[in-house]
Amino acid sequence: MKYIFCFITLFTLLDASAQQIPCDSRLIQHQIDSVKDNAKEQGYTIYREALVPMESEYEIPVIAELSNQKIYKYIFIAQPDSRLLETRIFDFDEKQVAYTKKQPLLSDPNIIEIEFIPKFTEKHMLRAVQVHKKKKQLCGYIVLFEIANKEL
Repeated sequence: MKYIFCFITLFTLLDASAQQIPCDSRLIQHQIDSVKDNAKEQGYTIYREALVPMESEYEIPVIAELSNQKIYKYIFIAQPDSRLLETRIFDFDEKQVAYTKKQPLLSDPNIIEIEFIPKFTEKHMLRAVQVHKKKKQLCGYIVLFEIANKEL
């Protein structure tokens, strides 16, 4: 089942990448810079980052090998006028290990931040989605920071 899921995800990503329109980060660039500066001050380094064109109501999956020897901070920045944003993290067994949902128009900021330590060193899938009432093509920023776990 895992292999079928990975194949479908890979096929979907390849198909979507052929149709994507470059996104304009001007609406969120100040927040991107602020998030990076804040994480750097806390001792984090960027592990993976991407400015991604998104379609309203469709998840963007990111697969990354994560170590149980490190602390990770997963941040998703959506467009400020999106009405809903969600992030999910799944382990290799497709078990959801983290979930966050926000509604920015109801006074929440358009940023989701999840800090976590994986139980095992393995691939994880990080998913982000944003919903906009009027726009179909959106822009989002996904970054995964890492820092050595000092407790281990």
